Amino acid sequence: MKPKVFMVLFLIFSGWMPLAQAEAVGENEPGGLSQYYAEVLAYYPALKSQHANIEAAFAEKLAAYGLLLPSVSGAVQVDVTDDPAAVFSHKLKQEAFTAGDFAVDSLNSPRHRTNWHWTLEAQMPLFNGFQTITAIQSSALLAKSVQLQEKLTRQEAFLLALEAYLNSAISKTVLQSAKAITTDAEQDLKQADELKAKGMILGADFYAAKVLNAALLQQMHRLETAQDMSVIAANLLRGMMPQLPFEPSVIFKEQIFDSTDLNAWLGEAYANRLDLKAIEAAIDARRKEVFRAKTSALPKIKGFGAVSEDTRDWRTGGENFMLGVKGEMPIFDPAYAARVRKAKAELKKLEAERWALKDRITQKVSQTHLTRQALAKDYQVVLQAFEDAKEAVRLTESLYREGRKSIVDVMEMRQALLASEMRARELGMQAELYLVNLQFFSGTLDEEAIQNTIHRIDGLS
Repeated sequence: MKPKVFMVLFLIFSGWMPLAQAEAVGENEPGGLSQYYAEVLAYYPALKSQHANIEAAFAEKLAAYGLLLPSVSGAVQVDVTDDPAAVFSHKLKQEAFTAGDFAVDSLNSPRHRTNWHWTLEAQMPLFNGFQTITAIQSSALLAKSVQLQEKLTRQEAFLLALEAYLNSAISKTVLQSAKAITTDAEQDLKQADELKAKGMILGADFYAAKVLNAALLQQMHRLETAQDMSVIAANLLRGMMPQLPFEPSVIFKEQIFDSTDLNAWLGEAYANRLDLKAIEAAIDARRKEVFRAKTSALPKIKGFGAVSEDTRDWRTGGENFMLGVKGEMPIFDPAYAARVRKAKAELKKLEAERWALKDRITQKVSQTHLTRQALAKDYQVVLQAFEDAKEAVRLTESLYREGRKSIVDVMEMRQALLASEMRARELGMQAELYLVNLQFFSGTLDEEAIQNTIHRIDGLS
């Protein structure tokens, strides 16, 4: 029995260990924005879809190159017939004629004959009206377009990861501050209640302070809900269970606003935007397709060759071969005009989409740049207001103990402190997000820029 018990315990323990490790990893992850971004990339469905598109484009490219190679096919056929012409042909191919086969009766009314026919045929395109070369060029351009779209999707994934990570980190920080402020407010109210009982403060001030404290508690409850929602959003983005613990770590630094003007950002966007490059590659591919449609009216020449064998009994038979060149040219192709017209229409559609994309890029870059400029004006003001609120709370508490300020004044200052911190954290997050968004919209959010942002957030630089 002991070996069986040991085996059962081993199986239970070995099954429990991965679960325990997964739970421990889940509680400790992610170890910074770098790890969180890696998890988002590993799960992000849109990126997986782009990977599938790349595989499909690569397959299309291989198929286009395959048109340069000869095609080889094999066939086998068996038939039994007493048709005079067929029997004559079978005997001729089988090299099975005898002198008696030329008798009139034998020619007119032959016996039925079995024929096994084996053939191996190859065709090689020699000239096909530029169809193959344009197919290769078009598929290569489309593959380039898809690869650029994949890089753009990775950048979009980073934007989503950064926003979710910062939102969760700031929600956590502000909630901790709110809890500390409400704890201090509760202590103030408890002391004020004792002073009211002694007649040292007015009842009106005490109850007014309770109303203000209730507002603080409601704000804290809203912040708790916001924190829970931010954790759910962050976990869903990396493909985890919604309620899995998520502990982001951010080193909050003062934002530095650069002085790059709008025209410089727009110039970068027109030169570097990946989706703009992708659609331009698609337009080039479509131009190749227009040329391909036009040249479909040209003649096509191919070489061919075949070897075959005909036998009746699989022991004897005749072997044959054939080599030749074949040319084809459409004299009247009713679908030609429609084919060319469709290719041109698809080209015009892509060109219109390119102009629409450039307009959206201009709009997004302009809006983001102007919004960040407005943030730059407010940022120092809000930071100073936050510092002033902390000092105001300290001084008001001191004056309250001296009897020169009321409990209402203290509560109002605590409310102002929480509001100013929330606004300061919010502006700090927005400043970081708008910078990265500006880099994304201008096409400068390459891998180096992403790593610089990660190092800045994780406090590595």
